[in-house]
Amino acid sequence: MRELVLKRVLLSLVTIIVLVVAVFFLGRLSGNPAVLFLRDGSTQEDLERITAAFGLDRPLPEQFVEFVSHAVRGDLGDSLRQRRPAIEVVFEGVIPTLQLAGTALALVLVLGVPLGILAALRRDRISDRLIRFFVVLGQAIPNFWLAIMLILIFGVWLKWLPFAGLEGWQGLVLPSVSLAMLPLAGVVRLIRAGMLESLGEDYVEFARSMGLRKRIINLRFALRNALIPVVTYLGFTFVSSFLTGAVVAEVIFSRPGIGRLAYEATVFRDFPVLQAATLLAGGLFVLGNFLVDLSYAWLDPRTRESQT
Repeated sequence: MRELVLKRVLLSLVTIIVLVVAVFFLGRLSGNPAVLFLRDGSTQEDLERITAAFGLDRPLPEQFVEFVSHAVRGDLGDSLRQRRPAIEVVFEGVIPTLQLAGTALALVLVLGVPLGILAALRRDRISDRLIRFFVVLGQAIPNFWLAIMLILIFGVWLKWLPFAGLEGWQGLVLPSVSLAMLPLAGVVRLIRAGMLESLGEDYVEFARSMGLRKRIINLRFALRNALIPVVTYLGFTFVSSFLTGAVVAEVIFSRPGIGRLAYEATVFRDFPVLQAATLLAGGLFVLGNFLVDLSYAWLDPRTRESQT
């Protein structure tokens, strides 16, 4: 287990280094942000003066070395738009994004696991067919289209729920539903497939022959094995879809958060904020995958033995 942890830590460090390099150089492909600060009638000298004030007139390797030297000390520069530390701007969006992601994750777990178990235990019955139809529908509907439909139906026509800004728990309902639909369908599909496969294994048949109750067999034996791919899926989805993929939900529902900050920073070429938001999301992605690997090895000892 110690070798597995060490290997994953080293792999995570390499991933973070690659991420830092990619964030710095790819972010500058969008152009010179000084252009956005020019007024009507500005001259080339004005452009050069603003560019020098931002420190963007120096060679890229020199800018990168300075960026890394400051980043290791927790200084990611100042926002070009808000003129305050970029890390401070990004951290203000962490809590709203985590609230949205946490609510969506709760919906996925509360609804996905029971629906997956029900579909497996009632295979090929009406309930199973309805759940499978829901899974296909949930995986086929685009996130942005679902968000717009939720706003139109529940926000505009019925006026049941708010659909813009921070409005308490009511304001979390529509964006969290739109964010949770795709991973919810995935969890239901994985639970159903895993349960059906586990229920046909020899150890389950042996447990039945021992006279164990169905509830114990279904939950303790079949469900635990079915959760292994679900843990991997949710670990990846929570970061990639819930956190970084929250861009669509936060922009459409006008909610503050990391996703919306990254979107606005890209549009306005606010490199420090874009770098801080991307590095934070990338760090969470690496951490999520690291924890998934450990939990996977804990759930399935064969995985731990094969990777050490």
